[in-house]
Amino acid sequence: MQLKVLSKGGIVKNQIKSFIFILLFSVAIAFVITHFLIVNVIVPTGSMIPVVNENDRLFANRLSYVFSEPERGDIIVFDSRFEDKLLLKRIIGLPGESLKIENGLIYINGEPIEDFSEIEMKWNYTPEWDVIPEGMYFVLGDNRNNSLDSPEWELYHPDIENAAFVDEKVILGKVLFKYFPKFKLF
Repeated sequence: MQLKVLSKGGIVKNQIKSFIFILLFSVAIAFVITHFLIVNVIVPTGSMIPVVNENDRLFANRLSYVFSEPERGDIIVFDSRFEDKLLLKRIIGLPGESLKIENGLIYINGEPIEDFSEIEMKWNYTPEWDVIPEGMYFVLGDNRNNSLDSPEWELYHPDIENAAFVDEKVILGKVLFKYFPKFKLF
């Protein structure tokens, strides 16, 4: 049995090839993870205070809604159609439901629901629409009085059909956890 002795140049070439392979493999794995499994988000606004603060960093699961539908209370990451950024809001109204906000309470199909926010709303909202269309969701930030949400989108964009809603097609994922500056599961 003969052993092949590599020259110093051969060892360096093998190390470079190994390094390039590891680098390319790492980039491919990162691409798959960030484009098919998770959304890494830096929170752009304070609309979800006190649950999530501006500039917090979090992960959302892209596969959350592959086998199930979004539910009331889910915090979602989605592409804004009014701004070129990702937004973070809580789902309040589901497709087929009627909704109104009166005296700080949210009513779904005429019944008050438990609010997910610690902040009391200081406004009322009676929408011009009867029910939330199929494939659409009504969302609010937890910082109810200082958040541009479904009611404001409808107000500021009356020429856009279904401006008050988030289309299920632009939902990127359900928030799993915050990892910076302090870890928190959702």
